[in-house]
Amino acid sequence: MRDGIKLHYKILITDKLGLAATPSENYLYYKVTFGNDTSLILSPTPWTYNYSDRSNVSKSELHLFTDRSIYRPGQAVFFKGIACEKNTNEIWAVENKTYVISLRDANNKEVANQKVITNSFGSFSGEFQLPQGLLNGRFTINSDKDNGWVPFRMEEYKRPTFDIYLKENDKTYRLGDVVTIEGNAKSFSGVGISNSNLHYRITRQPHFLYRWVRPTPVQVAEGVIEVGDDGGFEISFKTERAFEDRNQKNVTYTYVVEAWITDTNGETQQKQTQVNIGEITGTLDIKINGKKFDKDSISSFTISAQNLNRKQIQTTGTYEIYKMKPKNPSKFDNWGDDWIKDKKITGGDFETEKTTPSALRFIFKSGNGLQPFFMVVISVYNL
Repeated sequence: MRDGIKLHYKILITDKLGLAATPSENYLYYKVTFGNDTSLILSPTPWTYNYSDRSNVSKSELHLFTDRSIYRPGQAVFFKGIACEKNTNEIWAVENKTYVISLRDANNKEVANQKVITNSFGSFSGEFQLPQGLLNGRFTINSDKDNGWVPFRMEEYKRPTFDIYLKENDKTYRLGDVVTIEGNAKSFSGVGISNSNLHYRITRQPHFLYRWVRPTPVQVAEGVIEVGDDGGFEISFKTERAFEDRNQKNVTYTYVVEAWITDTNGETQQKQTQVNIGEITGTLDIKINGKKFDKDSISSFTISAQNLNRKQIQTTGTYEIYKMKPKNPSKFDNWGDDWIKDKKITGGDFETEKTTPSALRFIFKSGNGLQPFFMVVISVYNL
């Protein structure tokens, strides 16, 4: 008896492995005694759950859908439902099941309801007419059982009549260059939005490889330009190194360009794009049929180039191939840093995305020992 509560207990003896067993129960506490040594407090056993076979236990579900996600007041909302039952092994449709489907407004008050019956495919359909004069916002369609519901929005909105298009950067730039972003504003019928002014804002932030780093952007330019008769326009700005990065090496920035237009009817559309610019203008990649290949079948390789926005660009240049030799020939398991450039094997000109003949087969077949490393030195003319 403790604090007026009757306690039940029993004594267990551990086996030669120090184990003792008791039927699984929740709210069970234990204390251990060994000779004259006793634990000071009662300790709870881990909470247990009876994971019995539930494969034959079925669950009813109702899935509701609407034809759109947003409507205006007075419009019709078309909905559909699919009723099913399932267990851990299978799922099947439920026919001739009755539901009461209700429409609820932004205050979760019932606006209307109707009774439906599933067909042989376990489905049904219907519609609600949205009333005028209600508060706009998030509406829902709900069922009286099986937890069926689907949300949508009712808003006073107008369909857009034009859009802004900004061309993605497919050029190479270096810090200090003047960048030009081309774009156009056109109606959905293809007619340019003329006699309009385009406003733009440009911000800069350091470019990091890892997306979870979110630096604070700094505005570097803004302005207003006139859209041409065909809807075309150009936004130009100069890229510069930030003062705080004056002593940093390999600096790269992301410039975010925002543009918006308000036409004569008061409609506003907005778009944005970004350009990555740094001390280097792009990257090169060499493809030789993956990381592993047959040394007797290599006769060519492909060089590709990308700008800092990861867009393929065309460039030309030269390449040189060198055989590598270990710094310590007596060491069998040399790593990549343990090899140095030996003699030149071959070289030549290349054009990106075009197959380049090589002497790689000769590299692997020449010599008396294994030659697992080689070096390709690439020089480009306009990257």
